[in-house]
Amino acid sequence: MIATGQKKGSEEVTLPQGKPRWGRWFLWGMMTVVFVGLVGIFLYGWWFISAFEEAAGIKAIDLVRVGRSGWGEPLKAVDGRINFLFLGVDADSNFRLGSKLTDTMVIVSVAASGKDVKLVALPRDLWLTDLKTKVNALYYYGTVRPNGGAITFVQQELEKITGISLAYVLVVDLATVKQVVDTVDGIPVTVSLGFIDTKFPRDNVPPDILPEELRYETVVFTPGAQWFDGLTALKFIRSRQSEIADEGTDLARSQRQLQVIQALVGRMSSIDVLTNPRRLGMLYRIWQSTEKTFDDKELVGLGRIFQFRIPKVVSLTLPITEGERLGVLTHPPVAKYGQWVYEPEGNDWEAVRDWFRITMAN
Repeated sequence: MIATGQKKGSEEVTLPQGKPRWGRWFLWGMMTVVFVGLVGIFLYGWWFISAFEEAAGIKAIDLVRVGRSGWGEPLKAVDGRINFLFLGVDADSNFRLGSKLTDTMVIVSVAASGKDVKLVALPRDLWLTDLKTKVNALYYYGTVRPNGGAITFVQQELEKITGISLAYVLVVDLATVKQVVDTVDGIPVTVSLGFIDTKFPRDNVPPDILPEELRYETVVFTPGAQWFDGLTALKFIRSRQSEIADEGTDLARSQRQLQVIQALVGRMSSIDVLTNPRRLGMLYRIWQSTEKTFDDKELVGLGRIFQFRIPKVVSLTLPITEGERLGVLTHPPVAKYGQWVYEPEGNDWEAVRDWFRITMAN
């Protein structure tokens, strides 16, 4: 036998050694890490699905079926855009006024490529000469028509004056907006011009209650970046009075409503909302309770458009003639219709239709 380091003849001989044990331990360690990781992914997936099912009130398997059928669902696009109409109904205000008027009317135009979303708020005081009413009363008149069809009536009349096809309609009570904002844990809003509304109507208070002070509360909005909860967001979009003339107008309120909608779109596409199954489930449950002309399949189809990109969201308003600045809408003397309204320049909707055509094409 020759030991290590001994020489056999003139050569030094080294005896073979066993394989080092650290290699085996490393292999077992890697296998353990992979196994634990797979178990963790499985448990997380099970928890995510269970939490979503509980909050949404729907089985995940049913949602998967909808997703499969909706993924290839073609959406109704015209000239490369898919147009939605969002109607906000203020139930509390209507309770006080004994009406069913739409407080918010927003056209949401989505590029079929997913590159952008354009929001256009229609002034609720826009006058329709043929019908002798404002656009915010269309939904009400649709509900009292012999054949009903409030959504269809609004859809048809707005398509006439805008010249664009409104393929899908969503009707939401403004109280639902409050619920959605709270579900996503608030939204970021920058108040450009602070204002005070000393006559903000209190909820569930009769309009004829005395003394008059009991009908109102004072709401204050200071300028700057803020984080709104649902109630604050609701007051922000409902406020109609201000000591600052520019903030007490219908146009200013439309701008605030667009701000909240834009902030909601951004918030609902944020990572902390998309990775929270309970929030997603609650949003789905709210979605199911709304009045609309499209279903889950179209919603999945819309999601497919944005699967690899976050769209640019642009807020737009119809230009209004003021002084030497020409627009497509004008404010006639109150005596003309007996109330404060907007109407198209020259009482011709063609300029409005041209504005929509050019704006949506760019």
